[in-house]
Amino acid sequence: MFAKYHVKAQEFDPPLDWEGLFGRSGPLVVELGFGSGEFLIQNAIEHPSTNFVGFETSLTCMVKLQKSLSRLGMNNVRAVLSDGKFGLKELFRDKTVDAVYVNFPCPWPKEAHRNRRLYSKTFVDTLASVLKDQGSFHLTTDVQWYLKDTASLLIESECFSVKMSEALNKNVVSTRYEKKWLSRGKVIYTLMAVKIKSASIKRITWEDKEMPHVHLKNVCEDKVKALRDKVFHEDQESVFVVKNVYSNVDEFLLRVISSDNGFQQCYFVLIQKRGKSYIVKIDPSTIPYRTPTVKKSVFKIAEVIQS
Repeated sequence: MFAKYHVKAQEFDPPLDWEGLFGRSGPLVVELGFGSGEFLIQNAIEHPSTNFVGFETSLTCMVKLQKSLSRLGMNNVRAVLSDGKFGLKELFRDKTVDAVYVNFPCPWPKEAHRNRRLYSKTFVDTLASVLKDQGSFHLTTDVQWYLKDTASLLIESECFSVKMSEALNKNVVSTRYEKKWLSRGKVIYTLMAVKIKSASIKRITWEDKEMPHVHLKNVCEDKVKALRDKVFHEDQESVFVVKNVYSNVDEFLLRVISSDNGFQQCYFVLIQKRGKSYIVKIDPSTIPYRTPTVKKSVFKIAEVIQS
């Protein structure tokens, strides 16, 4: 019942054919971190000819949104269970998005968590790439310094014209977080940035889209078992760790967590005996995005376990 709303982006070659997924053409609007989905649903109802794509990392929020969409019989919303920053950069072609919305993102106020904040030069460059000319980015937050820091990066890029405003005791986007903050007397700050110049970005999943398969004549079982909790630093932006090693007759299953410049994924690598040889590959029960670190993990594990 919910299959038409949930886009399993890892199963497609990037960038995605959004018109094909919606079955129609139309303006394309993206929300990063839709939460309970109030803003996404409200805007989709008000603009039935617009196609809306929402990103969220919470499975609970995904299920709640899909239930609401099904109950309302809506056809112009698709949802992706993924980090929004990564999805915006990797799943959309240049100059295809009309607007991007972010409502009440976590500000990550501690300096130690700075790299978790939404805004960064990479994020600004992504916006300047995927937005159409005169396309817009909208940020709503109750944290003034967060808004100002984001505005500074947008202005410094010279790709955007930026306007900021504030509202007291007034609904701006009508989400439960907004109602919560307004009930506590907080000021809601908004930012709108209009794209005036494009930027060029490099995608990490658009080239060499095949997942690696490594064939080995022999495998050392002790070396496989020794991989548990082993961390592999390929370079500053690429790291993976083998968290667990499971064994069965003629096969091993390795639970791996990888990071590509902060974008984390969890998946399994299968080491399976086939006749007189072995194959090392991504287990089909988990389909990660085809990032450089995911591919490196297969090659590195195969290299280490040879007898």
